[in-house]
Amino acid sequence: MGCGSSQAAGIKNGREFTSLDIADIQKEPENEVVTIDEIVASYPPPKPDSKKKRQIFTEEDSKLADSRALLIKAESVLTMEELAEKLTSDLQKDVQRLRALFTWIGLQQISTKQFPANTGENTLLHHMKRVKERQMSYSTFFTMLCRAAQIPCVIIRGLAKSVAYEVGDQEVDGCGNSWTAAYVAGGWRFVFPLWAFSAVSGFQTGKWTLVETEGKGVREKEKESEGMTLSQINEYYFLTDPEALIYVCFPNDEAWQLLTTPFSKRQFIDVPFFKQAYFEHDVKVTSTMKSVLNSKDALCDISLRSGFDTRVSFKYELYYNHEESKKPISDDIQLDRYVACLNQEKSNIFKIRFPCEGIFKIEIFGVFDNDSFNRMLCAFKLICNETISDVKPFPCNPSSGFGPSKTTEENGLVSPTQKTGFIRVRKERNINFKFKMVRSVQVQAVLVHNQISSEELQHNVTQKVKGNELSVDVNIPNSEEYALQINTRDKGSKGDFKNACNYLISSSDTDKKRKKRSYENALEKRARKGLEECLTSRDPEAIQKALDEFQKHDLQDPKRVQKAEQKKTYHMLAQGENIEKLERAIDNATSSEFEEKLSNLIQSAEDLLQHLNKLKKYSHDVLQMSKPTISEITNYKYPIPLAYDIMKATYLLLGEKERSLQEWDMITSLMRKTGKQGLLHRVQNYDTLHSEENSTNKAAKLLRQYTEDETKKASVGIATFYVWITIDEIVPSYPPPKPDSKKKIHIFTDEDAKIADSRATLIKAESVLSMTDLAEKLTSGLQKDIQRLRALFTWMGLQRISAKQYPTTTGENTLLYHMKRVKERFMSYSIFFIMLCRSAKIPCVMIRGLAKSVAYEVGDQDIDDCTNHWTAAYVAGGWRFVFPLWAFSARSGYQAGKWTLVETEGKNAWEKRARKGLEECLTSKDPETIQKALDEFQKHDLQDPEIVMRAEKKKTYHILAQGNFFHKKIFNLRDAINTRNIERLEKAIDHASSSEFEVKLSNLIKSAEELLQHLRKLKRFSHEVLKMSKPTISEITNYKYPIPLAYDIMKATYLLLGEKERNLQKWEMITNLMRKTGKEALLRRIHNYDTLNAEQNITNQAAKLLRQYTEDDTKKASVGIATFYVWITIDEIVSSYPPPRPDSKKKSQIFTEDDAKIADSRATLIKAESVLSMEELAEKLTSGLQKDVQRLARSLHMDGTATDQAAKIPCVLIRGLAKSAAYEVGDQELDGCGNCWTAVYLADGWRFVFPLWAFSAISGYHTGKWTLVETEDLRDAINTRNIEKLEKAIQHASSSEFEVKLSNLIKSAEELLQHLRKLKRFSHEVLKMSKPTISEITNYKYPRPLAYDIMKATYLLLGEREHNLQEWEMITGLMRRTGKEGLLRRVRNYDTLHSEENITNQAAKLLRQYTEDETKKASVGIATFYVWVRTLSLSSN
Repeated sequence: MGCGSSQAAGIKNGREFTSLDIADIQKEPENEVVTIDEIVASYPPPKPDSKKKRQIFTEEDSKLADSRALLIKAESVLTMEELAEKLTSDLQKDVQRLRALFTWIGLQQISTKQFPANTGENTLLHHMKRVKERQMSYSTFFTMLCRAAQIPCVIIRGLAKSVAYEVGDQEVDGCGNSWTAAYVAGGWRFVFPLWAFSAVSGFQTGKWTLVETEGKGVREKEKESEGMTLSQINEYYFLTDPEALIYVCFPNDEAWQLLTTPFSKRQFIDVPFFKQAYFEHDVKVTSTMKSVLNSKDALCDISLRSGFDTRVSFKYELYYNHEESKKPISDDIQLDRYVACLNQEKSNIFKIRFPCEGIFKIEIFGVFDNDSFNRMLCAFKLICNETISDVKPFPCNPSSGFGPSKTTEENGLVSPTQKTGFIRVRKERNINFKFKMVRSVQVQAVLVHNQISSEELQHNVTQKVKGNELSVDVNIPNSEEYALQINTRDKGSKGDFKNACNYLISSSDTDKKRKKRSYENALEKRARKGLEECLTSRDPEAIQKALDEFQKHDLQDPKRVQKAEQKKTYHMLAQGENIEKLERAIDNATSSEFEEKLSNLIQSAEDLLQHLNKLKKYSHDVLQMSKPTISEITNYKYPIPLAYDIMKATYLLLGEKERSLQEWDMITSLMRKTGKQGLLHRVQNYDTLHSEENSTNKAAKLLRQYTEDETKKASVGIATFYVWITIDEIVPSYPPPKPDSKKKIHIFTDEDAKIADSRATLIKAESVLSMTDLAEKLTSGLQKDIQRLRALFTWMGLQRISAKQYPTTTGENTLLYHMKRVKERFMSYSIFFIMLCRSAKIPCVMIRGLAKSVAYEVGDQDIDDCTNHWTAAYVAGGWRFVFPLWAFSARSGYQAGKWTLVETEGKNAWEKRARKGLEECLTSKDPETIQKALDEFQKHDLQDPEIVMRAEKKKTYHILAQGNFFHKKIFNLRDAINTRNIERLEKAIDHASSSEFEVKLSNLIKSAEELLQHLRKLKRFSHEVLKMSKPTISEITNYKYPIPLAYDIMKATYLLLGEKERNLQKWEMITNLMRKTGKEALLRRIHNYDTLNAEQNITNQAAKLLRQYTEDDTKKASVGIATFYVWITIDEIVSSYPPPRPDSKKKSQIFTEDDAKIADSRATLIKAESVLSMEELAEKLTSGLQKDVQRLARSLHMDGTATDQAAKIPCVLIRGLAKSAAYEVGDQELDGCGNCWTAVYLADGWRFVFPLWAFSAISGYHTGKWTLVETEDLRDAINTRNIEKLEKAIQHASSSEFEVKLSNLIKSAEELLQHLRKLKRFSHEVLKMSKPTISEITNYKYPRPLAYDIMKATYLLLGEREHNLQEWEMITGLMRRTGKEGLLRRVRNYDTLHSEENITNQAAKLLRQYTEDETKKASVGIATFYVWVRTLSLSSN
């Protein structure tokens, strides 16, 4: 049928309908009026997630979300964004927010809802109405709502087995549909909105005839029906697990299957048609997994296993296809009892016999727990193409099936000895059936045959009850098939008997008769051989399987069967699959009659039980680890030694040879293995009973140098493996730390020192291979442990490890290798000392804490950066401290540079320093240094006129000379910043011109003035061009056939830069020049362009090329081309305007009221919308006006110079400083007052026009820093940003008489105080982080998207530009910086008051897709930054 590819006739609304019409109800519309991006590139990529729905979504989540959804009516909300906000605000988990959106849609019953005629464009009701009218799909609506709530959601297109699909359809291309996936709880989860909110009941194609159900013949022909559409909320299609959805939904893009092993399209077509109850109750098909089954000998078997829900009854319905079969089913054929359900111990088998040739369908249902309704599980298409003769039905077919079932227990019988529903026996053989009776019941045992009546067979069945045990004996009279029915009713009841249990008994192969023979066929031989071979097996399941197969063929060998049973029991004990099973097995064995014989085995089992309990305790934390945590460890490219040693120790314990663990790559390869070789699987199966002592010793040796705290700081995953290895007996037990009253002088004498030190001086590092060898040589013969410790200590100090030279190759794990690692700071002195002590059998541990090292300043309150570690050794009956680093190294002459010596030996050091500074400055060439020395000298009122005059002359000379130096150095890229130091030149020229040396320095002053003019002009010309990015220039070079405008402008550019015209004849020549780099690069040449030496004929030639174009023309063509045009045409280079000079005429002399009236009347007539270009506007405004001042007055209606130029009025742009609203009277620093205005040439002179100030003004501007009273305390507190000072200052100001006048300042101080408190709280956790934690993050080579996004967000908040954070290498490069650029320093100094809103929004957006739980599972460090960024982002917003 294929989802509508086949048709079934019917009438619908007066027209013929097909099954395709029905399919549309469960199929999204193909043409939608609204289209959105189905997949968003910035979303996380699709990948499998091991977590199931039940692990991420709880009943509590459902209650919270659903209660919210119930409160909101569609009519009360205008837009999707508003709805999303109302539904999701305050819900903490993204899965709760998603659920609220889902439930709300389901509650609306959109398909039946009534909408107003006019809903308004793009409103919520408008979109819902479109869904109802099938102009928009449920998938699109749901996706839009998710995205409005900031939940990543995509639309998936593919094939879906909807109501129109028929089991066994081979053509499914017509099953196209769409569903969604939302990113919640750290992974992509499926939601099928259409199927979740609507269903079809009663759909029938009309081509099937129901022939049998529950053992009864029906012969009920279907009527064609389109069924009824139901509105509902189907939980199953919310967060459906990928392993289940793939059986009914096949995405076009394989990645969106979200499976580790994807399905092929052929698999999707071939699998049986499974319904949702099949997955909800963990039912499994254990027979052939095909949707189409072909009969063999008119038989077909289907086997199912009832997962975790064992209380299930299976039902079935058998259909015959009267349209596709060759002929209708004959009226003569009996149609009941052709399907039997056999209840086995762990499965149920449906045996189908075909009464005739044709196409059949079986639908299997389950009744679960106490439900009274059937839930469809699966369907199969059955094809019987064989010629059928003499196929007999089963003797009976009870609704509870054959074999014990829950009906058996309900009717008072339990513990049957025969646990399977089908029993094969030999002719005239007796069979015994036993049950326990849980209550007093009457029993009726009946033997049933197809042709012989039960009355005739009554003497073949006997039953007896002894106590609470029922025994039924059956004697089979001949080679036929029988059914035993055991019925019960409560004792004393007069009601009907109820069927309790049934057995299908065959004394021969009824389906295919077997002749009596003296030989065994191949299957029987195989069964016998299997039983013999199983006796050597240790697998109880394999033995049971062999026994079942042997008994299935009715073979005889009591001795072997008994031996196999004993073997099975033995290995079930010896190989206890789990602790509970082993406990039960031990209990059963000890209470059995074989207790004495099994005593040794019971003892072994008890030992095993103790071992398993221990192993469970050890392995728990490791087995809880997620795959991402293990993946994080494997991603280390250059792991710290700690990580390498711990993972090496792990694999040593798991049985790997040391040679297989020499390199980190070898270890990560092992960690990536899966299945039985997977790391967690091996840990789970680790056997401490048979672990080798040398392996545990090796592992312990590797781990002695580390502590649990160190491993936790490095990585949560690494720490988990460390704890697993070091548990109990693996690491030696040291004495606990406790105070010792003895002092050093009591336990260590000069004699001890002499004895030990003399030993230490004799041994050279080069003469010793390993630490163990060294420890032996240093300590052998020394009687006291304190002497042995001293020998190790002194030897280390004598080596001067940090200054020692080492060979290039030292050999792995040799003494020199470890010493070299200490020098290179890959190993600490503490670890080296601990390893040496432990090699000498001296207990030694590492202690981490705070230490006041050379960087500590007396009085420091913040000492979190003073982290360090040292050691403690257990000697002389107590723990004693040794600080190897401080013992063997020191720093001399360290100065922070922030202290000044004020007085020494009673003399004033200030004056001495000032005099010495002035003398030394005479050798300096830096004018600022000389001026600083002069200021310091005069500050102390010191006298020395001669040296002061010499210093003044030196300063003046070097100010001017330095200006010339800048002129010479202007072409040097390394001094690019200094080349534009206009202020220094201005000061130097002013100073020299007013000094006594003016005449002598006249030439130098003139050069400086020329340089100043040159720099001003160059700065103005080059500014816009030098701002251009390389991509903009690259865009121009990529033109293959440029328009003439582009060619002319770039040709004019290179003419000005000195290129000969013959080198610019073709566009290819110009683009070749533009591609050059270094000194020949285009921007470098413009940067170095010298207007002082520009040739007039060249500038004229350039101007000629550009006269035919306007700036508007160039902007329409290209932004880059326009920039070069402006650079060429600015000021004197092209246009020959009159030079600037003073004009004595005032404004009132050249501009009258009449001029204003004439011009203004013209300006009021013209609307901007009626004019296309500036030239057209200029023409309309100025035509007919006689005076240029009148034309100018009206062009000012356009802000800037462009209209003036279009009107042919000379106009230039002037850049400089302007005292705008932000200027404060008395300001000495005006660099921030940069602005631009214009000058126009009219009435024979240049006149100023300031368009910005003419057309806009600011009213009520206040800086907020002025008050009528003295506010030093409050200002000082604000400037120092000290919380305590601020609190006191605010309290003082608020209680003073000036409170009202100071209200603005108090408010600012309170905002700052709140900000500082928040900042302190936010940053605390980050600043507590250790360097190893940060180092762990920087060591990620291929970080998860989560890590990259969080660290990118962190640096965005800290002020980094996004283009500096495009790659992970860029971020780790920033993280490795130290000093002021160090990450923790920048976090400490972060100021949220000045954070930009767009930056905090950008950071928040990066973090929306993650939760705090996800980040904690990934890394403690990453989680800390996540909390910091998220809190600051929310606070700022």
